[in-house]
Amino acid sequence: MSPSPITSPHHQPLYIHPPSLPHKPQTSMAANGSDQHVSLDQQFYEDLVKIVVPMIFAGHIISLSIVGLAIFLILIPMFMILIPVFIIMIPVLFPASFIFWICSYLTGEHPIGADQLEEVRKKIVKAAVGFTYNWI
Repeated sequence: MSPSPITSPHHQPLYIHPPSLPHKPQTSMAANGSDQHVSLDQQFYEDLVKIVVPMIFAGHIISLSIVGLAIFLILIPMFMILIPVFIIMIPVLFPASFIFWICSYLTGEHPIGADQLEEVRKKIVKAAVGFTYNWI
């Protein structure tokens, strides 16, 4: 495999040599100084992994930070507008929703929570039937 030329800013070709295939493995002492020998190509790939993995991890962290910042920058102005609007509208919205629910219940449209209201009403009626006054 021939090296591929890359031109530098000075227009002189640079050659990148791929790691050599170990016809005759070159060895060096292990990092801890033991007698175990490690091939130079294996050491090259270990060093490469030690560099590339943190770069990939950092890239993911940076991209997640950018996404979080973008969401923050979009939502904060929306909340700055919506919160005062809700504060102003609550005195109107709450009674209107309550009146709407009562009208739906009275017309028989069966709104949310009507079942629980019926159960409570039946318990009250049942308790009232069994209750008697003892006037002396």
